[in-house]
Amino acid sequence: LKERVEKLGIALELTEEAVALVAREGLDPRYGARPLGRAVVRLLEEPLAEELLTGRVKEGDRIVAEACGDRCLFRVVKDEE
Repeated sequence: LKERVEKLGIALELTEEAVALVAREGLDPRYGARPLGRAVVRLLEEPLAEELLTGRVKEGDRIVAEACGDRCLFRVVKDEE
């Protein structure tokens, strides 16, 4: 996902909490990696696509995905931060 987003000119970072949320939501040993892939899509790809479509995130931005309850939110980070 990070590589695909970088091709759009956007730097994506995930907090440890966001990684833990995706891992927790995608953990199901019975089904292998499929649930993890679905968790990435549901928690990261779809919300990020919405941010891109609304124009809140655009080329040149650096964004951080943060866990907020049972979902991930994206924060645009300015270079000064």
